[in-house]
Amino acid sequence: MKKSRLLISLILVLFSLLGCQQNEQTEEKQGTPLLGEVTNQAEVTEDDFVYRLVSEKQQYQVSEPIKLYAELEYTGDQDEVEITHATSPFYFPITETTREYDIEYSMDMPLERTMLKKGESLRMDYESSGSFLDRDTEEYKTFMKQVMNGHFPAGQYVVDGNADFNLIGTEEKKYQIEAPVKFQVAGGIKKFSLSKSKGFGQVNGDIYAEIDDEESAELIQTAILNAVKQPGIVDTAASDYDMKVSYEDGGTQGYHLWIGEKGQKSTIMRVDDTHRIYTVSKEMTELLFEIVNK
Repeated sequence: MKKSRLLISLILVLFSLLGCQQNEQTEEKQGTPLLGEVTNQAEVTEDDFVYRLVSEKQQYQVSEPIKLYAELEYTGDQDEVEITHATSPFYFPITETTREYDIEYSMDMPLERTMLKKGESLRMDYESSGSFLDRDTEEYKTFMKQVMNGHFPAGQYVVDGNADFNLIGTEEKKYQIEAPVKFQVAGGIKKFSLSKSKGFGQVNGDIYAEIDDEESAELIQTAILNAVKQPGIVDTAASDYDMKVSYEDGGTQGYHLWIGEKGQKSTIMRVDDTHRIYTVSKEMTELLFEIVNK
């Protein structure tokens, strides 16, 4: 009888220890959601600081630009406080969960100082990131090249964002406030249209040609996904054509388009980002050249 009681006591102690261990493993920082609760927006408060991480959409279409940003707001008693950080206090490491690919986020590490005024948010938009090594697989290299040029392939993405900074002054403290968001990239291009360009910032609605066959749409999608971003801020003459891409979910994206000669690459620019250009394949040039010269 004593042996039975002792055995039961040992089992109860074991279950109690396992329960404590599980609670420790699942414990999160205050305000940080568990992965099952992750959406395309997150907000975490720590002391007098509010960190927000936002993907403007829950689902994007393939070749559609990802619009992701972070904010940091001071809500304390002072009119303003000073913080120090690297080039930015915001980090955007991303994981594509179906492939289990990690998209690293790195930046320069100078010591920068920023004054945060009470009630005014410091904001930063996500910039393309990632890297690869010579020994990585060709599939991984292709994926990462697309992401590094701002074109996310179809997949499920989780952004484990964080704000990393130091509060300085009378109350010095190190902060690393974390919050995850997720978004999906799906579908693809349904059709696209061309028109004569009338200037930067918008697509001319007077359509020159509209193409909706599956083969052409797939070629355009592949070309945009593999478009290579050119360095620096662009100062160029207006384009000859505009291109409006329509996605399967009803969304659209406009581009300014410089069509090369046969055998040459062409150049595109998003109408909502007129400071960057991308070069696209010779195959896309040939398709567009045939369309505009019919």
